[in-house]
Amino acid sequence: RQTRRGSVDATMVFAPRILFGANVTAGNLLVDRVEMTGWGSFGIDAFYRTDGLGDRGPTFGSRSADGDRLTFDFGFPLVISNLFAGPHEESHFFVLKTDATAYENRGRVSIFARAAGDNFNTYRFDVGDIAVPALAPVPLPAPLLFLISGVAALAGLRRHRPHSA
Repeated sequence: RQTRRGSVDATMVFAPRILFGANVTAGNLLVDRVEMTGWGSFGIDAFYRTDGLGDRGPTFGSRSADGDRLTFDFGFPLVISNLFAGPHEESHFFVLKTDATAYENRGRVSIFARAAGDNFNTYRFDVGDIAVPALAPVPLPAPLLFLISGVAALAGLRRHRPHSA
């Protein structure tokens, strides 16, 4: 599950995790960085869970000046073994508690990796349409709806009332 509503307050909690199903290259891939875009100016408390699934969390985290991009760097990369070499490492859940009360599937995750022994070439994997915070639509208050419907009903009755002479 990627999002949930906080149990104590009405905030949204996003909890993505980095998993690679297969690596078809001749060597191992090393995941060095993850970038997530679409976060806007919402307040975010970021950490990762060590009590759940996964092998490692990021070492460093930062946010762009406009607040839209979150960057997480792995000081010790996640190792994604090739088909025959060994197991794949997975990240811990990133926990991003926000002050948002709604979300939209308009975000993007970019995963940056390199082949073991190759410090010059970087591979980028992009995934779109992830859940990110959004402004909730402001509902029209119920008493105002009742007032408008009452005035409309009175106007309708007055218009259809027969005139006496």
